[in-house]
Order: sequence, then structure tokens, then C-alpha cells
Amino acid sequence: MNLVGYGGSHIALGSRAYVALGRHTSALTLRPNALYADMIPKAAGKVGVTGSVTNLYAFGVSGIGDIGTGIVDITMTTAMVNGDDYAVLVASQAGASNFCNIDNASPPTTTVFRIVCYLSNTAVITDPSQIMFAVFGMQ
Repeated sequence: MNLVGYGGSHIALGSRAYVALGRHTSALTLRPNALYADMIPKAAGKVGVTGSVTNLYAFGVSGIGDIGTGIVDITMTTAMVNGDDYAVLVASQAGASNFCNIDNASPPTTTVFRIVCYLSNTAVITDPSQIMFAVFGMQ
């Protein structure tokens, strides 16, 4: 069912949610309870990194590079619109407390981003047992 007043571009999922078939153009055009095309994951994966990099699960990914201890490059199958116009959520699983983030020293491009993992509260780069990621944005 199309919602009245939205030009047939929105499909109702019930009385309180719908899917927008296009992209939002600014924060001002976002509608509550809507799922827009650029908010759907474009790539995601679960990578084993202990010792060597192992692709445990991935979609929208054409390559995973082992750059060194605790550093992994992810290459996406389809380019994003801009190198800085997408978000990457990163999590890790490890025996010790650690965290992973996108490497600022190697800024993301339209197809590649670098994940670096650190031992918690230190600058020591370390291998967690697994890294999980999801990419959101416009392609």
C-alpha cells in the first residue's frame, strides 16, 4: 500500500512504519519510522583475525586484507558515493578487553576502509579473535 502524500515512493509496513523506496536528501526529509535505501547495510562481515585473516562471513565485500597485527583492510564490492559519506559500525570479540575503530591515518575511500584494533586503554595494536562490521550509506 502506498502512503498518501508521498508520491507512491513509500510502502506501508503497518500503521506505524514504512519503507521509503528512494534516498533521503537531507536530515530534514527524514520521516519517523522509515527505512531508507541508504540506511540498509551495503556490506557486512565477520572476520577471524587470530594469526591470519579468515573470512567467516561477508556480503558486499570483494576483499579482506591482513595488513599486520590488529589491522585489516576491507574492500567493498560496490563503491560508495563518497569516501567520507558512509558509516561503519565495528565490534570485536576477544579474550582481553579491546576495541576496534576505523583508522584515521588511512582515511576511507569509496571502496576501502581500514579497521585497527587496540588493547583497551592503551595504544597497543592487537589481534582480537574476530572483527564484525556493517557499512551504511549511499552507493
